[in-house]
Amino acid sequence: MRLTEMQIQSLAKDMVRSPEEFGYDQAIWDGALLGHHLEKTFDVTLGVRQCQRIFHHLGMRLLRPRTSPKGADADAQAAFKKN
Repeated sequence: MRLTEMQIQSLAKDMVRSPEEFGYDQAIWDGALLGHHLEKTFDVTLGVRQCQRIFHHLGMRLLRPRTSPKGADADAQAAFKKN
């Protein structure tokens, strides 16, 4: 099933907001969460890859949080970085 233009516009407004505002546990949108949101909101089932394409269609990027090694020394990392 495809999304209508009105659904796409509504989805774009939703994706600007945090998923936490909709009661989800995640802080950022990803393909799986977007698929769940589409099914819950519009009763439309799409696969993860199709949902990732929606990000691209709307001009948005999938963001991933940067991680650092557990127990990393922030001062040592700052000294190591080249400016």
